[in-house]
Amino acid sequence: MPRFQRVYICLQACKQGFLDGCRPYIGLDGCHIKGPHPGQLLRAVGVDANNGMFPLAYVVAEVESYNTWKWCCLKHLYANFLKEHKGLALKLQMESIARATTLPWFVEEMKKMLELDIVAHAWLCERDASQWARSHFRTNFKCDILMNNLSEAFNSSILPARNKPVLIALERIRMYLMILMASRRVAMDKWHGQVGPRGVLEVNEAAGQWCIPRHAGQNKFQVIHHSGRQFVVDLNAHTCSCRAWDLSGLPCLHACAVVSRFHGNPEDYVHDFYKKDAYLRTYRDMIHPLPSQDLWPKSGLPSLKPSLYHKQPGRPKKSRKKASDEPKKKSNPNKLQRYHTVIKCSNCGQEGHNRTKCKEPMKNQPRRKHL
Repeated sequence: MPRFQRVYICLQACKQGFLDGCRPYIGLDGCHIKGPHPGQLLRAVGVDANNGMFPLAYVVAEVESYNTWKWCCLKHLYANFLKEHKGLALKLQMESIARATTLPWFVEEMKKMLELDIVAHAWLCERDASQWARSHFRTNFKCDILMNNLSEAFNSSILPARNKPVLIALERIRMYLMILMASRRVAMDKWHGQVGPRGVLEVNEAAGQWCIPRHAGQNKFQVIHHSGRQFVVDLNAHTCSCRAWDLSGLPCLHACAVVSRFHGNPEDYVHDFYKKDAYLRTYRDMIHPLPSQDLWPKSGLPSLKPSLYHKQPGRPKKSRKKASDEPKKKSNPNKLQRYHTVIKCSNCGQEGHNRTKCKEPMKNQPRRKHL
């Protein structure tokens, strides 16, 4: 009897919607299936015109490995970075390097990392910057996303389905996608303009009030930021020397300052990937409903054995394993967090544990009061 190994699903509506309206960007990630026959759920997601997650395809496999796929995300990169280079200062500096949009800014931020830690600087130099630093991203994708949050959003949406058998889990995911695409077709009617209501453009317009544009001719401008930096904006080419407009397709704060100063509408300078027409093309096709399993036609093929699974000792975990820099529980918002604080035992004086976990004989134990 044949045994189930893996299944790949890419619905026609998802495939066509990605090709017709989404940016040429795919986020890849995986999560655990915790039902009777555990495995891995791998998925590929895109970005719609409203910067929302658009599911493209998903796979149920026995294991997630480099033979299945390979990707790089700033979150995963920092998780590996943290194993050897600890400290809040190094973390913040690494984020500054990744968010630098121009090559000179990238070089400057790397110099700051070199001053902080030579070994950490060498570790970053060994990684391909085009995979995690905005300064090395190509501009034709119109996407400056550093984190894999889109895939994480898909994870949380299908969380109940991941505890079910494979066939039920796949059907629930299909149902979720069908409802998602139908609801977003309805939500599109609430758009007040040609650009989605995410609010990114409004933030840039507000920040642009602190800039002073100067017209040079042929729709080219020199923009003076309140920090003293100067930038060149070309409205004809839809570019700015800060590269933020080039990378994302949304006018940066310098471009918004120019457009607002000369009584234009920043929406007119937004890339077509963010327009209402692109959103309509993405969700134009529908995922058709299906009857229950007892009404499905019979294929006549032999039944499949479940996939092989080695049961690990101990109680199965329901929650995901958090990264080392994530808080273990909800903390008091009014209390400052302690980053990489060395714990010292008050009993033996050694570092790495506290009094309750000390293996040495207890000293100066308080006497118990007898009632």
